[in-house]
Amino acid sequence: MKTILRDGMRLEVAYDSVIPTKVLLDVGLSPISRLVYGLMSSMRTVDGVCRATNRELSQLLGISERSVGNSVRMLSRAKYVKVIYSRGGKRGTTKNVTISV
Repeated sequence: MKTILRDGMRLEVAYDSVIPTKVLLDVGLSPISRLVYGLMSSMRTVDGVCRATNRELSQLLGISERSVGNSVRMLSRAKYVKVIYSRGGKRGTTKNVTISV
């Protein structure tokens, strides 16, 4: 695990960001979506799931939460990620994103 500090936020990442060529060269994705994919892939757990919130991802990339949400939807439509929502808990609705590629 690597620890990265950004704007006072401490982040534990398991891997460096890797964006597969298939994702990188997909002209149907925005450049931001490709970066979001790379960051989510570096933040995935051993079971391949990224549990980072849109807020966490937006703060790390310096973009809006809305841009992150749009990117995740775009990646999901392209079948590069699978999004599973669950309700309950202290945080309300949570989202688990499984990296597919």
